[in-house]
Amino acid sequence: MWEGIFLNKTLYRGAGVVLVSLVLFLLLPNSSTHEEMTLAEYLDTDFSGITRIDVRYGDGNQMTIEDAATLHELIALLEETRLIKANAPVPVGSLYYLDLTIRTQTVRYSRQFYRDHAAYHAMDPQAKQLDERVIKLGRENIPGLLPGVEL
Repeated sequence: MWEGIFLNKTLYRGAGVVLVSLVLFLLLPNSSTHEEMTLAEYLDTDFSGITRIDVRYGDGNQMTIEDAATLHELIALLEETRLIKANAPVPVGSLYYLDLTIRTQTVRYSRQFYRDHAAYHAMDPQAKQLDERVIKLGRENIPGLLPGVEL
């Protein structure tokens, strides 16, 4: 007799745990919806109106880009860039970052971003293409830029 009562209580508790878990799963926001996003979504911009890009390289060198053709080329790469939520620690440091002047606002691009206590990083191949182009532009204008760095 005691076995039947114990079994029924255990069965009800187990069913209750499963039911509560199911309700929580359905009610809590799905974190996977923010696993990947475009750079434009993250920065809340469509990149129109960029009049200038200031580049600061990891070795301290700086460069300003205002040439329309070069801006257009870099904007196209930025528009294609996607971010993914990092499952592992994001590397520290950066080859460069870009300060994008959009009308009267400045937003910063680097390969690492943080939102809601989560790290995101730019995905290849778009990020690699952007890295290659920004480093090449810098080396064309700044002799000895980022010595030892090969892409």
